[in-house]
Amino acid sequence: MKWIGTQTIYDHVRLVKGITLDSVSITTIQSSGESFADNDTSLMTSAAVDDRINTAVTAEDLDLTADSGTAAVDLNSQALAVTGGTNATTSATGQAVTINVDDAFIKNNADDATTGTITSNGLIVSGDKSVTPGDGAMIHLDGGGQTITDSNTSGSGTAAKYTHVNIESTRLAATNSSVTTTNAASLYISGAPAAHTNQTITNAYALWVDAGASKFDGGIIGDVTGDVTGNCSGTAATVTGAAQTSITTLTGLTSFGTAGATTNIVAGDLTMYNVVNDGNPTISLGSTANERLEIKAEYESGAQGLDLVKFITHTAGSGSDDGRYAFQVDETFIFNILDAGVRIKASGNLEIGSGNAILSDSGGTTTLSNIDALDTATRATINSAQKQMTYYMFRADIDTTKTYVGLQEADGESSSATNKNLPILAPLAGKLLKVFLRANSDLSGKTLTWRLETIAAGTATSGTPSVVGTQSGAGCTASSMTTYDFTSSLDSGDNIIDAGDTVQLSIQSDGATSNTTYYVTCLWEWDLS
Repeated sequence: MKWIGTQTIYDHVRLVKGITLDSVSITTIQSSGESFADNDTSLMTSAAVDDRINTAVTAEDLDLTADSGTAAVDLNSQALAVTGGTNATTSATGQAVTINVDDAFIKNNADDATTGTITSNGLIVSGDKSVTPGDGAMIHLDGGGQTITDSNTSGSGTAAKYTHVNIESTRLAATNSSVTTTNAASLYISGAPAAHTNQTITNAYALWVDAGASKFDGGIIGDVTGDVTGNCSGTAATVTGAAQTSITTLTGLTSFGTAGATTNIVAGDLTMYNVVNDGNPTISLGSTANERLEIKAEYESGAQGLDLVKFITHTAGSGSDDGRYAFQVDETFIFNILDAGVRIKASGNLEIGSGNAILSDSGGTTTLSNIDALDTATRATINSAQKQMTYYMFRADIDTTKTYVGLQEADGESSSATNKNLPILAPLAGKLLKVFLRANSDLSGKTLTWRLETIAAGTATSGTPSVVGTQSGAGCTASSMTTYDFTSSLDSGDNIIDAGDTVQLSIQSDGATSNTTYYVTCLWEWDLS
């Protein structure tokens, strides 16, 4: 039978040999209750399809494993249950399961031993509890009976760091702009334990390191009490407290105190010993090495014996007496040490022993006293400059005539150098220092020339004397005194007298004079040594 086109059959059709659809030959229809045949030559009724699905699902389970134990869920008849544990709850909505962890998600109700890693965005340990004191009431990290094994570092290698508890540095941000945080810390302790009901705390510490060294690579800000060992650097704003009496050695200390501030050292004695050869310990006070007072204990060369103590001032200034010493007693000036020497205060004394004033000053007059003996050198120095004053008088009208003063008797003047009353004998070497003149006539309009003349030993005294030195100047008035200095600015010659010389003194006016009385005093210096 062959159909062409679309045919409609309104009655039952039975095919015994099979049917071919799109080159696939279907020979059998599988119905419910039959064994499933896995082939491409049969079709399944809807009941047969349902039987096959139920059979497959019944044969499959969901297997589960956990930290302890296993589980299986029959997908045909059972449901997977997700339940919460201690401090955790679950909830399911639609196809989602939510696990909720309480804030106090770590709870140790007995002696549980928990291992592994806990990762959390935050941890708050809170709440009142009763405890046995001394073993970490809120957090306890074992260490004494616990061994941590390094399984990573190679043999004979070096691990750069091991930390039992590690707090990493964090980055602090803000949602809003330009936020300033005054103080921030990776670890903050608000304070030490406070005594509460029925409790007395003898020593309360916010942080207690019972043993072992503590390492701070950064700075320490705030008060530090107790013993500190090792190297300390940086700035300590304040170091106070009775515990500082325990600091006995500061090895390597090179600086303390602040410029412009006062450092108070409270001690009975302050010693500075440098036990090395040529150590020469030195104290310097000032602003720089070029502007300071230096006090040095100088050792014997190549040894440690004290040789001398030096007080040295250093100054870069060019002013006179910069770096001078000023000594005061009861805030009253006593004496200076200056560039040129020592200056004692006005009305001051120099004493040897109590009350034995060697030099004393009163109203600008200095007195030498209590000198019991002079050594040979001092006597020789004094004797070498013994001063003597001699006095003369004569009356004459000398006009312009050279006239010799009678040095042996009054009114013994003469125009002749050989007059017997004129010369004196100088048994020792000496000098004519000054000639002083007064007169009963006004001689101020005249220039008077004075001549020192001598006849040397070995020359006959009847001979003519030689002029040694000449000094001239205006004459005196009838009421004034005139001084003629033979120690400087002579017209000619000098003022030296040799031992054994006969000495004569002459006066000569450059103009006419009247009959005048002359009063003459000579100041001599003789070497009595």
